[in-house]
Amino acid sequence: MLDVLKEGSTWTVTPIDPDGIKEIKHEELIMKNEGAIYNLAGQRLSKMQKGINIVGGKKILK
Repeated sequence: MLDVLKEGSTWTVTPIDPDGIKEIKHEELIMKNEGAIYNLAGQRLSKMQKGINIVGGKKILK
């Protein structure tokens, strides 16, 4: 698939990724989610709740 833009009297053709899927590097994912808190349903929480919470990939009982 190509993305075509008209600039004045010339045309620029730029190939684009058809599915829009890009690789996520493991280090970026760790830095982004460091300190994030989730419940067992995978929902992100703003603070720890009573019961089991997932913090930094580890299950913590509060």
